[in-house]
Amino acid sequence: MSKSKTYTTSELARDFNISVVSASRFIVKYKLKPAKTDQHNAKYYDDAVFQQMEEYYQSKPKSPEKTTYAITKDAIIDQLKVQIQE
Repeated sequence: MSKSKTYTTSELARDFNISVVSASRFIVKYKLKPAKTDQHNAKYYDDAVFQQMEEYYQSKPKSPEKTTYAITKDAIIDQLKVQIQE
């Protein structure tokens, strides 16, 4: 009998490039049960949980990255000069 790989919440988060909190919320939301619980209440999830998370995060649309514009002191000064002239 071959052993299937098990994953901690931290390992799942790292594999899917999400936070541990996001991984924990996913587990709670879908009421996923650990394959085993080890010392210090560490929970290990099996390949089925990994596959479910993989399907979810592959199909989830990526949010567009926010564009930020760095305002320099010079730009602020130029804006203020224009306002004063108006």
